[in-house]
Amino acid sequence: MMFTSVARRANWALRHGSRTWTHGRRGFKTVLTTARHEVTPPHRTSQGARLYSSTPRAEGAAEDSIQRNAVADQWLQALETAATAPWLDVLPADPADRLRRAYALLMQVVLYLHRPQNEIEQPLIDFMQAEAEPGSHIYRARQATIVLARAVIRDIASIPSTQPLHVDHPQIFALLGALTPLHDLYLAGHNSKDGKSLDLQEWTAFWERAQPILLDLASKLDEQGFGLDKEEWEKK
Repeated sequence: MMFTSVARRANWALRHGSRTWTHGRRGFKTVLTTARHEVTPPHRTSQGARLYSSTPRAEGAAEDSIQRNAVADQWLQALETAATAPWLDVLPADPADRLRRAYALLMQVVLYLHRPQNEIEQPLIDFMQAEAEPGSHIYRARQATIVLARAVIRDIASIPSTQPLHVDHPQIFALLGALTPLHDLYLAGHNSKDGKSLDLQEWTAFWERAQPILLDLASKLDEQGFGLDKEEWEKK
């Protein structure tokens, strides 16, 4: 289920690009990365050129497929860029910034899952339960999502219980409490750098339970002031 405030933010961001976080001398900042305006027109590709020898209907369907694949590849690249960023292992000094970064990382996953495409339901089902060979689009997206989910849980869990944030935002930390057992059960031993990954049964069990909690967490972070409103997006 897609929560309303996250859906509004995702829909707005899909029209304007997505954001990743980068680390510099002054700390973490958001960087706008376009995700749909740089798709190579199908007729400029060698594959697209060959398609013009076919029928008009076949040409149109093939061109649409090429363009959808190109768009999907760009959203996957944005997801993987966040998951492999060197700053991901650097904990923000300000606890509130850890919540802001958690929101930004969750939005990368939300934007990937709800990327522009003709059919949204089947890709979401495939993402949860389809067989995926190592190196395939779905496999890579799952790996990146696991890395980002672990980072979100780690960042929020690192905020000491003595911090006023725990008192001011109990719902956020309650959701963390719901995610922690799932992390310990499924993700604690996951290390993509060592080639270790969840098998399909483990992944499906994890994502079926974790997805609604992660979306709810993104919604709560947004509602409680750790997201970016439209004006902030446009200033960056």
